[in-house]
Amino acid sequence: MFGGHLDTVHPKGAFGRENPFRIEDGKAYGPGVLDMKGGLILGLYVVKALESVGYKDHPVKFVVAGDEEGDHVGTDVDKLYTEESRGALCAFNMETGHITNSLCVGRKGQYTFYATVHGKGGHAGNEFTKGHNALTEAVLKIADMIKVTDLDTGTTVTPSVMHCGKNTTSIPDLCEFAVDVRIMNDAEGARVKNEFDRIMKNSYLGGTTTEYRLETAKLYPFEPNEKILGLLDKVNQAAIDNGFKPFGKIVLGGASDTGAISRAGVPCLCSCGVIGEFNHNLKEYAVVDSMFERAKIFALTILSM
Repeated sequence: MFGGHLDTVHPKGAFGRENPFRIEDGKAYGPGVLDMKGGLILGLYVVKALESVGYKDHPVKFVVAGDEEGDHVGTDVDKLYTEESRGALCAFNMETGHITNSLCVGRKGQYTFYATVHGKGGHAGNEFTKGHNALTEAVLKIADMIKVTDLDTGTTVTPSVMHCGKNTTSIPDLCEFAVDVRIMNDAEGARVKNEFDRIMKNSYLGGTTTEYRLETAKLYPFEPNEKILGLLDKVNQAAIDNGFKPFGKIVLGGASDTGAISRAGVPCLCSCGVIGEFNHNLKEYAVVDSMFERAKIFALTILSM
């Protein structure tokens, strides 16, 4: 099975010309060349190569999303991915190829926590003891939330957005903030939720209340396991047997649909697409030669199974 997505983060017209695609010095530029239209084309050429030699041992399936960059919010594409993956011998998610020529054997899941702190406003000079500073309460909460980070398990907590205050001489009566969380597995996700619930319910200053909500990206943790590492070994053996360099392995913080595929019990590798840099950026580029080399290696891998 080959997985991937067709959408990009770039709005229409972002590149300032009707056809922004170009190739210069062996690099392709344009919206989605790396993330991840290049990977989908690579996968199609694996199938063309297999077809050209009469391969018939196993059917090949493509599952391609149209809303991955939006985390499948409002759709059930995550469930579709898992259901459509069941029974696959193995899967290759044709996401961005890492610049180090490593294949991804693990990815983090993502949570976003949105909080609104209500306090009591007033004059910063005359009513310091009468007001209940929503900004101070938010900062104290955030300081505790940051402590939930556990680099040993790969859990990171990143405060990312804050809105509050109307002028510099008043006590803020309202503060809104957002926190990004990345986790490697569901157990860590449960720990984070419990800790954040405790922090949100505690009023550090007194006189403040907090409302919060959790939005979970439908891009689930993708944990390394023996089956995944075994698939990487098969790919690397096929590469070595045919004169190519073996791939490295890497665990990445960004989420993808590979987590939904692996929930079906299917060994899967991610970052199988073209190599390049600068995802989600107008400077995005893909190394053209990597498309040809990787198509050969994945076709050879399938032939060896």
